[in-house]
Amino acid sequence: MEKNTQTTVERIVETILAGIEKGTFSQGSALPAQRQLAEYFDVSRNVVREAIKVLEGLGVLYSKQGSGIYVRQGNVSQVRTKTHQKTYTLRQIIDLCRMVWQSSVFAVVKNAEDDELMHLKKMNDNIIKNYTSSSVHQRFIYESSFGMSICQLSQNPLADELMKELLKVTAELDYKIIAHSDYRDVLNIDSSIIDALIARDGYRAFFWGNERDVKIEQMITGCDELMCKMYKLNIFQ
Repeated sequence: MEKNTQTTVERIVETILAGIEKGTFSQGSALPAQRQLAEYFDVSRNVVREAIKVLEGLGVLYSKQGSGIYVRQGNVSQVRTKTHQKTYTLRQIIDLCRMVWQSSVFAVVKNAEDDELMHLKKMNDNIIKNYTSSSVHQRFIYESSFGMSICQLSQNPLADELMKELLKVTAELDYKIIAHSDYRDVLNIDSSIIDALIARDGYRAFFWGNERDVKIEQMITGCDELMCKMYKLNIFQ
């Protein structure tokens, strides 16, 4: 049994839901094969199957025997709880994401086990090695789950839950980031972050985290209209 299997299933569920809502996984189309999803998330196929069962139970996905898993037509946002939501700009949400995951690196240094950090390194190494041939799905999954993985490894359940909620509205920006010609530079910075975490150097990881944010700010120059869009969150109820 993999460590934190339930949390990993939840991360996969939230990533796929966000991808459906933003059109990365279009309604009526097939998801990547379970084998591919397992590679993209760097988990076992059993974990992927469990996440798919959850999404099928929510009415978001359905299976066609001998064909694959498909995205059901309909309004995915109905899966979310909409009561008592407040509205924030995407800029405010992104700034909060950064505060949460960057502050989490110090807890990761303290609490994460070596094999968990090596798991994160493997994900980063794989996407860099196969960058030219990587699909939009693979890049989206990596970018959407990187910050959430850091929060998960911090072993702070509040930071973990908060990042999952924030991911629901950051997917549109994630898509712009992964489509940018400089995205490989972000992956290389991630490699430096992970190396610092493996070395148990929180300050160096924090430094490279700032470098990541500076790079991304350069990449999203001109997205002012998107950053001013208003979103609802379920965080405060």
